[in-house]
Order: sequence, then structure tokens, then C-alpha cells
Amino acid sequence: MNLQKIFEDAGYDTCSYSGRGMYNKECLGITFSGSVGSLFSAALNSLEEYSNKHDPNKVFLHLTKDDAKKLASAFSHMLTDNMGMDSIAYFPSVEYVGEEEGE
Repeated sequence: MNLQKIFEDAGYDTCSYSGRGMYNKECLGITFSGSVGSLFSAALNSLEEYSNKHDPNKVFLHLTKDDAKKLASAFSHMLTDNMGMDSIAYFPSVEYVGEEEGE
């Protein structure tokens, strides 16, 4: 399971982010407006859409135990920063996957 893709499929902008106390280590960041609850809701809706597309029985959240543990760990370690009008949620344990510079 790819948490970055889940948020991108939900229409959120993802980025590489280094939060408080990370000492320039980069991780997955998601910029959002509104509440953290709206971010969770969008992630769950994206997971449901993925499940509906890939599971012939349309079982919601058809995840392996390993995927469920990774998802739970990522969300339990999620942090947020206020950036003025928007906020950013970031996941120190999740690597951001982006294009190389110059591409």
C-alpha cells in the first residue's frame, strides 16, 4: 500500500517535507485546508475507491495485516504544522517518492 498514492488519488498535493526536530530528514507531507478530520475522511474515501476498483467483491479496506499495521503506524506518528492559510500533515516514517531534480 502506498500512502502517498492514497492522498494523491484523493486530490491532495504531496511533497517532501522536513518537520520539527527532523534535522533535514525528508518525509511524506500533505498540504491541506480545513480540519485534520477532512484529511482522514478523504484518505478513507480514496481507500474505498481503490478497494472498489481492485477487489471484485468490493470489500472495503481489503488490506493485508502488514498493510494495516503500516497504515496504523503512519497515522499514529503523523504530525502537523500550520503554514498560515494551509496546514501540512507529515509522516516521519513514510518516505516521499518524487522525481529526481532536473526531471
